[in-house]
Amino acid sequence: MGAGDPSRIATGFDKPGEEIPAERPRLGGYVLLERVGSGGSGVVHRAWQISLQRFVALKVVHEVDPLDAQRFAREAHTAARLSHPHIVPIYEVDEEGGRHYLAMQLIAGQSLNRVQVTPRRAVELISQAADAIDHAHHNGIVHRDIKPSNLILEGDSHVWVTDFGVARAIDGGSTLTMAGGVLGTPAYMVPEQARGLRCDERSDVYSLGATLYELLTGRPPFEHPDLLVLMNKVLSTDPLPPHQLAPEVPPELEIIVGKAMSKMPARRYRNARAFGDDLRRFLAGKPIAARPPGSSGRPPACCDASR
Repeated sequence: MGAGDPSRIATGFDKPGEEIPAERPRLGGYVLLERVGSGGSGVVHRAWQISLQRFVALKVVHEVDPLDAQRFAREAHTAARLSHPHIVPIYEVDEEGGRHYLAMQLIAGQSLNRVQVTPRRAVELISQAADAIDHAHHNGIVHRDIKPSNLILEGDSHVWVTDFGVARAIDGGSTLTMAGGVLGTPAYMVPEQARGLRCDERSDVYSLGATLYELLTGRPPFEHPDLLVLMNKVLSTDPLPPHQLAPEVPPELEIIVGKAMSKMPARRYRNARAFGDDLRRFLAGKPIAARPPGSSGRPPACCDASR
């Protein structure tokens, strides 16, 4: 059978020997096999790229709306500029019949919101994500939607950062809004983003800290079914200290999370590299750079049980 025959027997890593059904829908040069995820800007399919005979992750924008298309195009062009061992690479971006799509490497793994790990392993994984985000920052890009579902664990030790759909240049203006709302995921959103203010490197540090919080405790730092109440929590309420939900969390690690999640950007780590460096100090058993306020020895304000 020729290379362009979609009914050939595939030998991809995820389902060896899988037959690609000829009747499955196509988009561009791809056969859509199954839906594997969805987000605010699009649906992700496991797909078969006919020309190169490989499985890919194909993200298709939800609707042919000008703003959606703008965001989708920005994700593609943003991510295509990045080359890092912990950032999912982009293969192609295109459009067919008004449907915009993005082909990415298909990762054999699961998102971090579906895994349970020890505190030490959580630190190891988030330090990898911090390195990837540091690379993005050095290329002038803020991710702005870091959360467990956008971090993919391959095997048991390799993290991939994906979905730069809300990302924009560091020197850009305020956060884009759609239908009166703020882009991003409220449970992990930084206070300045919730207010529609400018985001910078420290905004991603906050979201990395919020993601680490969830890995340590098994729950997001903020939860509520009502969006307005949830946003108010992000703006004005401190999450429970991690040790109250998971007593095994070491005090030093709670201090690190507290500094990363400070509601005031000036009190956070100055960038993802500084955050990752402190995580590595913790792993090495060295004194961490973060300090609790005053002399009480308790974590920073966001994780202070007395507040």
